[in-house]
Amino acid sequence: PAERPSPSSDVETDDTQPCGMPPQQRREDILSVLDNVTSPALLRSSSDHRGMAANWLIGQDALKLCPNSEKIVQRWTLALVYFSSNGNNWFKCSTNGTGDGCGTTFPFDDEEDRFLAPVNECKWAGIECNSDLCVTEVEFELNNLIGTMPPEMSLLSNLKLLGMERGGLS
Repeated sequence: PAERPSPSSDVETDDTQPCGMPPQQRREDILSVLDNVTSPALLRSSSDHRGMAANWLIGQDALKLCPNSEKIVQRWTLALVYFSSNGNNWFKCSTNGTGDGCGTTFPFDDEEDRFLAPVNECKWAGIECNSDLCVTEVEFELNNLIGTMPPEMSLLSNLKLLGMERGGLS
């Protein structure tokens, strides 16, 4: 018989008990991790981008990261960028797009996945990572980004390039 991932796994595939814990416990534990990097009140607000990103990470993200995953803050931060910049209305590679690839127009290529796709965030369009899967580049030129860039971008401590020219960000 196949072995089930242990509760300490970074990613859980069992839909009934993600991470070997009840869903409410997983939610509380993830929020506890994120409380250390942003405002707990905003994180729990369904009308704030921080709360939208947390709700996506906890309830909609098919990867179902476990609270002990070393990449949970990175994935949440990129989801926060998506929600803060009107991601559903991006010209390319939003979750609302069709097809698997995002196109061949710079800075995106056909090998990349749409933002918030159920793959490692390093495979999302416009994201580059180092060999440790830490984000090093975020590039979204000419993609209809509108909104305010969150200060939590500083959590991407390996970020070397941020390209968001010709958009409506403040």
